[in-house]
Amino acid sequence: STRLMLGLNCLEPGQAQHAHVHGDQDKFYFVVEGTGEFEVGEESRSAGEGMVVWAPAGVRHGVTNRGDTRLVLMVGIAPFPS
Repeated sequence: STRLMLGLNCLEPGQAQHAHVHGDQDKFYFVVEGTGEFEVGEESRSAGEGMVVWAPAGVRHGVTNRGDTRLVLMVGIAPFPS
């Protein structure tokens, strides 16, 4: 829809989604499987299965799989540009 994008991101061990910014969009990561190292603004924290990481619009964010198993994330971005 023009209001919400949902998707699954899978990162193999050592892979990363490099830090970036969505100027007008909020984003969440829900950890389905594995553990990731998340950067949101100036903070860096680990999050595992069942945890949610929130990145407000305009805040730099990214994630790295530093584990030895696949990291599976459900990602939501809103509003999604048309």
